[in-house]
Amino acid sequence: DFDYVNKKIATKLKKLNENYTSAINTFYLGIFTTVYVTEEMINEELIKLQEIQNQYLKKYEKFS
Repeated sequence: DFDYVNKKIATKLKKLNENYTSAINTFYLGIFTTVYVTEEMINEELIKLQEIQNQYLKKYEKFS
């Protein structure tokens, strides 16, 4: 499950919004995990990531 990953992403979003100015135009976030996932789980997680990001003004534009 992605609970740990989502907590880390929320922390990174908080730091992104507190520490970076609008001078940086593009924000990318790489996610590396040893969690075994299926394609369905990935699609569900992408929806969850969007929900997490909706709480912040600055958002990650690309996940890899």
